[in-house]
Amino acid sequence: MKKTSIVFRITCWYAAFILIIMAGFSLLQFEFESSQAEAEARTSLGETVSEAGEFILEEGTTYAISSYMSFYKDDIYLSVYDENGDLIEGRRPPRISAWPAFRDKGFQRCFDDNRKRWFLYDNQIKVDDQTIWVRGMKSSKSVYGDSRIFFPYMMAVLIFLVILSITGGYLISKQAFSPVRSLISMVQKVSNDQESVHHIPSNSQADEIGMLTEEFNQMFDRLSEQQEREKRFTSDVSHELKTPLSVILAQCDYAAQDSSYQEEALVVIRRNASSMSTLVSTLLLLSRGDAGRLSLQSEPVDLSMLCHMVADQQEEELLSEQITLSRDITPDIIIEGDETLLMQIPINLITNARKYGKHPDGHIALSLSVTEDVITLSVKDDGPGIPQEHQQKIFDRFYTVNESRTGGGSSGLGLSIVKMIAGYHGGWVSLESTLGKGSCFMVMFPVKECSHEA
Repeated sequence: MKKTSIVFRITCWYAAFILIIMAGFSLLQFEFESSQAEAEARTSLGETVSEAGEFILEEGTTYAISSYMSFYKDDIYLSVYDENGDLIEGRRPPRISAWPAFRDKGFQRCFDDNRKRWFLYDNQIKVDDQTIWVRGMKSSKSVYGDSRIFFPYMMAVLIFLVILSITGGYLISKQAFSPVRSLISMVQKVSNDQESVHHIPSNSQADEIGMLTEEFNQMFDRLSEQQEREKRFTSDVSHELKTPLSVILAQCDYAAQDSSYQEEALVVIRRNASSMSTLVSTLLLLSRGDAGRLSLQSEPVDLSMLCHMVADQQEEELLSEQITLSRDITPDIIIEGDETLLMQIPINLITNARKYGKHPDGHIALSLSVTEDVITLSVKDDGPGIPQEHQQKIFDRFYTVNESRTGGGSSGLGLSIVKMIAGYHGGWVSLESTLGKGSCFMVMFPVKECSHEA
């Protein structure tokens, strides 16, 4: 079954509505004018027949030879009949085969042989002890005047106005739905060409169609950004996996050629395979988070103790790189959440600070505090800082300010993990950075999600 367009259906409904209104109005006007004309015909017939009756009463039987008696007046035929219905005097229209019976002071209608309508009015009077009837007749043409003549012209004008209204309604509807057609075309292009997302021409009018256009343009912007992120993500994943895979293959070739190198090759292969395993696990974690399938083992977690544990684990490795770690941790801060995931937050933040902080004699500050509204976990480094234009994207996956910041085998996923885990626990992330002085990464949770035991 072929579907009709909205424009066609709106035009049909609009045309039907206009046609009904205009036709109804025209018919009502015609009926009103007809009823008015008939009322006037009734009055004029009654007055003319009554005047003729009074004249006959005054003149008696001499009325027939009186020059003052007119039997055709104001388009009215006057005729006089005896009590048997025989014509005595006067005129009556031709081509009428069947005459209605007399009815005193009665208004009647009849048709001649040509189906022409006539209106009749009868008046009974007594003249010289004789009963006579005076009948007046008037044609519908003289009653309705020019209204019936101009009715076809009026209908022609009505049809013209309906066609004009339909055409105008169609053009207006077509113009109004033009952005929708553009929207359909753009959606089809996006569906057929996944590499390009376009914009719909903006509607200058602030109507529903314009709002819909703006919403879809914003959606296309988000799709375009997502496409760019996906392409960058694919490229970065390929790059991150390509390097250890190349090293593994190379070490296998070396070990095959030199048996004495096999033990050293296994160490290198294991290290790179472990790096790849960590990357895949991290990507899987992020993928589950995006799909909303990240399962949380929710339980009360002593965030203060957890931060101390992470600091203890990281401190030895930091000291080997001549980096000091200071702590300012408010004790007994309890948060409801997944301990394993929450532990990733300080680990990734300290790891990020270690990689991008000052070497040697660097310093990292770990802080955990709580106020009436929010609990804040922060890690501050003394590195080169992050330019303002990069700060909004620093939590994106695989994003790095420049290639030199990817040293140390960084995959660019640590901060993304921090942001995702914080979001799953009702928190959010923030960054304060000054060029040449370092950066401070903060993770905050609303107080309602946590508690502080004194």
